[in-house]
Amino acid sequence: MKYRLIAGVLIALSIIISGTAAAQETPSARLRVIHAVSDGGAMDVYIDGTLTAEALDSGEATRHFTVPAGAHQVEARAAGSDAAANPIFSQSFDLIPDLAFSFVVQGSASGVEGSVYEDILDPLPPGLSRLAVIHAVSGADAVDVLRTDGEPLMINVQYGVPYGTINIPAGAYNLLTVPTGGTVDDAIGEIGEVKLDANVLYTVVIVPAAEGTQAFTLESPVLPDAGTVLARFIHAVPDSDAVDVYLNETLAVSGLEAGQVSHHAGLPTGEHSLSLRAAGTPPNSEAIFEASITLDSAAQSIAFVPGADDELTLTIVQDNVDGVSSGTARLQVLNLRNDAVSVELDSGDVPADGLES
Repeated sequence: MKYRLIAGVLIALSIIISGTAAAQETPSARLRVIHAVSDGGAMDVYIDGTLTAEALDSGEATRHFTVPAGAHQVEARAAGSDAAANPIFSQSFDLIPDLAFSFVVQGSASGVEGSVYEDILDPLPPGLSRLAVIHAVSGADAVDVLRTDGEPLMINVQYGVPYGTINIPAGAYNLLTVPTGGTVDDAIGEIGEVKLDANVLYTVVIVPAAEGTQAFTLESPVLPDAGTVLARFIHAVPDSDAVDVYLNETLAVSGLEAGQVSHHAGLPTGEHSLSLRAAGTPPNSEAIFEASITLDSAAQSIAFVPGADDELTLTIVQDNVDGVSSGTARLQVLNLRNDAVSVELDSGDVPADGLES
């Protein structure tokens, strides 16, 4: 899911969270926890005795966080339970250094199970996304994932078995699941439209439904390649249509709606042509906005904002994406309004007081 601005589409708040400080003294891995027990209630998930995900509901996942590589123990308890209560699920698992993983809590409420899947976050060439599918329907047969036009994307995906990934051009795809070897006429579940941005791993998790299957999709930016800089796009034009964002005539972000913020993704440094087209229109259709931008070595947010006479213009700001220490987050406020704003947190802290645009 792309991030969304608050206060209409006028103020962007971004939170950068890390499980450990930037410098690592011991080999580490990245981990997220996915709750895929469709008939199970919210869970508190503990890793090595530490509460990692509080009240994680079915269909939700944590972000990737950094943990030491090696052996770990996961426990799940009903949300709100005492930390000393007997877990409804417990399992040991191992993580390989320098890789990323998902621990999927799956099965049914009467038989919770767990599986570990590698999340391949290796850099991607420009214009490509990465797609993974996890079959989390206990006792169900293998499935194929097809486009609604019948084109197969994943074949013979089995419960609890890592399948691997495919690299696919960025864009919007309508997907469904069928029994292995079936056609669209045999569909047992709709995944629906999935908008794939370049340089992002999309993980489709298939879970049980009242009839057949249903699915939810998770997003994780891939790692930036050498010679790239982290950049993201912000659609800050109120009451306007979604756009496709092209960089050097290659689709980078699909269907960015007013008020949405794309993930930070690694883009090559240097000068680039940037163009916007109405979402879903062909790459050779007329652009509604064109500009030349230069990406340097600092992470950046590139915002499309209203200019004079209702013309679009760009606002580019630097982002601090350095690591933070364990248990902390960084809050960034971008004022894309035409007047000064203040932001106050529930804690009473004021990260922005009279911030000019």
